[in-house]
Amino acid sequence: MPYQEVDATALGVFLRSSGELAVLDLRPAQQFGNGAPLHGANVAAAELSSRVRELVPHRHTPVVLLDADGKLIAKAASELLELGYTDVRGLAGGLTGNERLPVVSIRIAGPRVIAGEVERSFRTPVTTAAELAALRRNGASVIVLDTRSVAEYEREHIPGSFPTPGGEILPRFNALVDSPDTHVVVTCAGRSRAVLGAQTLILAGLTNPVSTLDFGTLGWVDAGYPLNHGPENPLQAIRPVDLDFAKQALAALAESFPTIDADELQTWLAEPSRTTYALDVRLPEDYERAHLRGSVSAPAGQLGISLGKWVAVLGARLVLIDAEPGVRALTVGRWFARIGWEVSILKHGFVN
Repeated sequence: MPYQEVDATALGVFLRSSGELAVLDLRPAQQFGNGAPLHGANVAAAELSSRVRELVPHRHTPVVLLDADGKLIAKAASELLELGYTDVRGLAGGLTGNERLPVVSIRIAGPRVIAGEVERSFRTPVTTAAELAALRRNGASVIVLDTRSVAEYEREHIPGSFPTPGGEILPRFNALVDSPDTHVVVTCAGRSRAVLGAQTLILAGLTNPVSTLDFGTLGWVDAGYPLNHGPENPLQAIRPVDLDFAKQALAALAESFPTIDADELQTWLAEPSRTTYALDVRLPEDYERAHLRGSVSAPAGQLGISLGKWVAVLGARLVLIDAEPGVRALTVGRWFARIGWEVSILKHGFVN
């Protein structure tokens, strides 16, 4: 069966439906990252066949393909049909021919938009690079927490900053900050992960002043300040006392989240009529040591801005898998629940 072409109006109807739908953007990653009227999950056309089963597990899920000008869609649709997908559609004319696509859900617009929505809603405080430099110069009690991955931190970072992968910011704050007067400045490469990290600390009810570093390491360099390289402050093991602090800070939030166990997860994954993503939000090295069947490694700190790397089906269930007490899963899960995803948490006693 050939694929069906749809226009912007029909796509808008699909997007507003209550059923499952995958929107796959076939453009190269750089074009996708530069923005467009509509963002689905990005999977470059050349990678579609190798990645689609992970992104869209069930072959009966409706799939809409889009690109810049419509030229990539026919071949991509043919590949999906050959793989057994039964409901494949393509946006006629691509994004260029549909510049007035309807306004769509924040879930479609991309996880980076979450940070903007959070920043606007909570008015997350901001510290400029010049202000941070002045605080340090004047001997103020200030610490910089970097919410990126350890690899990104070691590649380049604000001098004197500490790696605190986003999902672990609460326990690592407890380990690193010993005074309620210390100004905590949260950074990343730009702003998205820093906003979510800073707001996590603020919502925990800390008395410390907390802010984001304006435009992160990019803003620091633009202001004329140097970056350091290598493991200046290596990532330390999280202590039980730090996990207890984070658990207490998230206790009220935990009450609002449904939980499931490993057996229920396997039942959900086997359901042919509903898509479930099993996302292990621990650090990659923890996942490599032990993980549950059917799960993928999706570190909490990266998941908050890169959901489309692992998830393409709107209306699907997200199961966030974490070791007890589930601090990482709660930290990132709150943001996805906020924008309408159905989120459950699976806490498992992993043996390292």
